[in-house]
Amino acid sequence: MINEQTQLIKFAEQAQGLEPLQQLKLILFATGTKPSAYVLLKTDGKNLDEKEHFEQHLKHNNIIYETSKAKSYEEIKDIRGNTVRWEIKGTWHGYDLFHTKTARQGFHNYKKFLKEQKHSIADKIAGKLYGYPDCCMNEYTKEHNINYIKKKYTYYSFYKRMYENDRKFPFIAHYPCSSHCTATKKLNNHYSTIIRKNAPAFLKEYTKKHYVSTALVVDAESNVYDDNAQPLWEKKDAHDYSLITLKPVNKHHYMLSHLTKALLLHGTIVTANIIMTQRWADVRIKALKDFIKDFHHERKFLVTN
Repeated sequence: MINEQTQLIKFAEQAQGLEPLQQLKLILFATGTKPSAYVLLKTDGKNLDEKEHFEQHLKHNNIIYETSKAKSYEEIKDIRGNTVRWEIKGTWHGYDLFHTKTARQGFHNYKKFLKEQKHSIADKIAGKLYGYPDCCMNEYTKEHNINYIKKKYTYYSFYKRMYENDRKFPFIAHYPCSSHCTATKKLNNHYSTIIRKNAPAFLKEYTKKHYVSTALVVDAESNVYDDNAQPLWEKKDAHDYSLITLKPVNKHHYMLSHLTKALLLHGTIVTANIIMTQRWADVRIKALKDFIKDFHHERKFLVTN
């Protein structure tokens, strides 16, 4: 007979409404590896019963949880002419999960200090609550100061470390203080071992590389702004773009980040080879093919009283 913990792990592996990062966090929490977790579950017409099943699993495992207000989520429907058309696909539900009442009280304290804008205290509580390294939380607190970021990084080095961290530490959910952080490396290896032991099927899919050759459209460029809503770096030494697959890949239009020294105009169509995992994607542009004038997004929102 399968025990309750194993059933929760199986749910995490098989639920349609859990994206890969959410599956990872839930498995690590279910095994007792993480003291607390925040997990998002998406529901639509195809998996409406998963919310009830999830909550039954949580209750059977004596897990303390709180839910946030349900919100709708949207996906790209298609790209027609110069328009990216979005549609509301379903609802996402946020779950704060705790193994103990003490952890839940810590979460309430965290929200209290965050609301009071006492970020340094809130960050320390969050680090303990979710099992993040002290060095990473200290750096995260420092980076609340926009001038600290400007002094420490160039535009390129700021975004480059994000790419490096995603690739070097695919099993962690926190913000590493650097791509050389020994505490994060140790934690990443530990989490990998736990996943390999308890959810080998998930591990295989999570780490699998997919190779795609397709066309993408250059969309928005990322930026960091100062307290006056001005770009933090006046002179950029690189560009971090969002690229959208022009045609569906595995039935989805993906938005992929691409850091480059080259200047690409908004609306430019490029062809590229892409290496994709469940956590990151490497885009290698082959050629500039065309240009879409006035490229823009079209969204529809539900208004409720």
